[in-house]
Amino acid sequence: MNKKYLAIVIMLLCINILQAQPADFKAVAATQAPTLLEKIAQNTKTIQSLQADFIQEKKLTYLTEMQISKGIMYYKSANQLRWEYLTPKAFSFILNNNKIIMKDAKGSMQYNANSNKSVKAMSELILGMINGNNIQNSTNFNTTLYSNGKQTLVKLIPVQKELKKMFQEVLLYLNQDYIASKIELTETSGDKTTINFSSVKKNITVSETLFK
Repeated sequence: MNKKYLAIVIMLLCINILQAQPADFKAVAATQAPTLLEKIAQNTKTIQSLQADFIQEKKLTYLTEMQISKGIMYYKSANQLRWEYLTPKAFSFILNNNKIIMKDAKGSMQYNANSNKSVKAMSELILGMINGNNIQNSTNFNTTLYSNGKQTLVKLIPVQKELKKMFQEVLLYLNQDYIASKIELTETSGDKTTINFSSVKKNITVSETLFK
C-alpha cells in the first residue's frame, strides 16, 4: 500500500495524552475490572451489526486549523466494516475479512490485509475499536479502565510492535450499553484525532453490497 493511502487509513481512527487520571473519571478498582471486562465482552457478543453517523476532527501538528470530516459507519459481525466519508470529500474504506477496498471519485483499489504487517495491524485496530476485541486483547495493548458512572473509558497503550510505531495511545469511550460513543487517538507524530458517533443503530439489517 502506498504511503498516501496508508495515511488515509490511519486518519480513519482517529486530545491530549492523558498521563494522569482523566478528568471526571475514576480508575476502576483492580477487583472490579474483571467483572466490567466481562460485561463488555458479553455485550460485544450480542452485536451482529451497527450503523452510526460520525464526525471526525483531526489536529495536525503542522496546521493551526482543525480538519473536520463527516460520514457514516457500517459494521457487520465479525469482520466486515465500511467507513464512508461524505464530506468534505467522498471516500470509502471497506474491510471485508482479509480484503481491503478503497473507493473514491476516481475509482477503487483493493489489497490483501495480510500482505503488510502495518496494514494488518491497522485493520485489526479498526475492527477492534468497533467490536471490542482490543479491550480483551492484552497482546496488543495495556488496558486501563475508568468510569464516571455514566460512561466507561478504556485507555489502550499499544505494545504490539506495528501499532506502537503508529500510536501513543487510544482512548475508547463506551456508553451505558458498552458501545463506542467516542474514540480519541494520539499518533506518535503528535497528530490527534477524535471521532464522535451519533444515531447509533444496533442489530439492524446491513446489506452485503456495502462491503463490496
